[in-house]
Amino acid sequence: MLRTSEGLHSYRRVFPAHSLLVLAQEEANLAAAWAHVTRRRDLPEAMPWEAEASAEANAETAPIADLQESLERVLWGRYSVPSLRGYLIPKTQGGVRALAIPPLWDRVLQRAVQQVLSQAIEPLLSEVSHGYRKGFSRLTASQAVQQAWQDGYQWVYEGDIHDFFDSVSWPRLQQRLQALFQNDPVIAAVMAWMQADVVFEGETIQRRAGLPQGSSLSPLLANLILDDFDHDMEAAGFRLVRFADDFVVLCRSPEQAQQAYESAQTSLQEHGLDLHPEKHAITDRADGFRYLGYLFVNDLVLDVGGKTGAALEKTALPYHSWAAQLAERQATQARNASSLQAIIERLAQKQPLLGGERRQGGAVINIMGELPCVLSTSMGQLQVRRKEQLVLRTPWRQIESILLIGNHQLTTQAMHAALAQDVTIHFANGFGEYKGVLTHQRTSEHQATWMQQVMAFQDPDKALYCARLVISARLRHMKEVLRQRKLAQAIPVLEQALRKAGAAESLAQLLGYEGSATREYYAKLASVLPPEFAFSGRNRRPPRDPFNVLLSLGYTQLYALVETVLHSKGLLPWQGFYHQSRGRHAVLASDLMEPFRHVVERSALRMVLRGEMVAEDFTYTPAGACLMSDEARRKYVALLLQQWEVKVKALGQTETLTLLEQVQKQAQSLKNFITQGESFQVFRLR
Repeated sequence: MLRTSEGLHSYRRVFPAHSLLVLAQEEANLAAAWAHVTRRRDLPEAMPWEAEASAEANAETAPIADLQESLERVLWGRYSVPSLRGYLIPKTQGGVRALAIPPLWDRVLQRAVQQVLSQAIEPLLSEVSHGYRKGFSRLTASQAVQQAWQDGYQWVYEGDIHDFFDSVSWPRLQQRLQALFQNDPVIAAVMAWMQADVVFEGETIQRRAGLPQGSSLSPLLANLILDDFDHDMEAAGFRLVRFADDFVVLCRSPEQAQQAYESAQTSLQEHGLDLHPEKHAITDRADGFRYLGYLFVNDLVLDVGGKTGAALEKTALPYHSWAAQLAERQATQARNASSLQAIIERLAQKQPLLGGERRQGGAVINIMGELPCVLSTSMGQLQVRRKEQLVLRTPWRQIESILLIGNHQLTTQAMHAALAQDVTIHFANGFGEYKGVLTHQRTSEHQATWMQQVMAFQDPDKALYCARLVISARLRHMKEVLRQRKLAQAIPVLEQALRKAGAAESLAQLLGYEGSATREYYAKLASVLPPEFAFSGRNRRPPRDPFNVLLSLGYTQLYALVETVLHSKGLLPWQGFYHQSRGRHAVLASDLMEPFRHVVERSALRMVLRGEMVAEDFTYTPAGACLMSDEARRKYVALLLQQWEVKVKALGQTETLTLLEQVQKQAQSLKNFITQGESFQVFRLR
């Protein structure tokens, strides 16, 4: 016992009598490590098996004495850590996973050390961490999510740590280990293993950070690094459930979920980490979300398997990955056509490397407006000019696709650049109607998506799940339009439909809710329109009053715009989940336009109530059809086109996007639902 200068008492820190490396040398520990590794329990199933250099690789009895001698050399700093071997393993969703795996002998040594380290570290970890821990699993994580629901937490913030395993700071890791184990030689051993180079196809890559995905130590060290994050979120009062770098925060309100996002970002940035910009969302439990292969909807939990969390469709390798570094080096080395072709042929024998190409999934360039633009190319970059003024310049390799709406021009050189860079260009007229596509047609990726789409929407449960979401959003937006016009009082039918739509038992029942609510909605709109507009409800083919003309024209433009987006996303517009298929009608466009119909209604209302559209702009035929003047039509279409460039922040989003980008985001989410089993995120106003 020591007395401080202030007269307080402190206690001398007790240091261990020997290193943890000595415990790792115990015979039982080494035997367990040998059995674990030689039975390949430390490698993923997709890992290609190679003949190990050691003659004892297939021996049932562990060579205890030799392993003890190796650990003795580790203890005294005389062990030379071998390089990791790089492997590119195909993912089920496409693309590759870059593994860096030690040789068998080294894997046994690391496993032996991991077994003793875990005994010291595990008791210190928070119980919100469910990954790679004895007594914890994805099942216990799902049970924690369920318990939170029972305790009244119905909102979910879904997060994913960006490029976590490849981004862990080595100095921060060493500090964490030293805080626990002081000067134990085990720290130097662990750091040497974590910092090992990677050898791939005869080339040595020096890693700059991260935990190698292939080491037995990496999962334990990942939990150690993220334990601060766990405690930060708990101290802030959040209900966190984490499995490795994939986590959810259960909340009582969307506002608290937004606070959870901000707190998570702050905590992670303190450790040099960040949230993935495209893998997080705020979701109402009633809308359903997917986590660790489970689908959670209210109090229902379904084990649907597959990929966890919100996954990117693109398969580019993380920026800090050793494979990404290799790709960058190879791109630098390709100084002429022959050397580039040699690299392509060599990599083609393995899984494809996507490092250095569209790291964030690639940009979708939208070009619209009445003034035409000219697209050209220069020095490997797309250039867009309007009236000779440069409005956009960006590298072709950072573009995924281009959508041209209107009379825009594309130079022949730009066409060739787009084809060479596999950038798809979609064309629509000024009204938004899809016209065609410029593409290399060297892949069949869309055909596979079409098959999955047909199969998904033939499943009644999946079709109903999607339909509930889009119609619930439609009903919410109708109420919001009425609220903005102070018309949201006394709407019992719409209120009842809002309560029941999310639990509709069939498409027919859902259609009934929507139909009755829409009639009440249109009646409310009619109450504020000028009498000369003679609007008493929806009619069409042909429309018989001015406001129905505005609705029909606006809905037609919206339909064309959504169909164009579906083509650009590689979805079949004619295969839907809610509206009835008929002829060449793009029923999926009708389905996905539901959450956006209010944009048309709000625009039409505004023009009429402001006097920008008057009864004199319309005429009637002898048969009773209502027609719109050319001048009024041009003015109205121009307004609608401007609306799609207005930026809004949807419920659960932290970014502000144009309405056109919101249409694209919703279509992409549906595609991810079809191809990857992710939850379908429908556009909803905040």
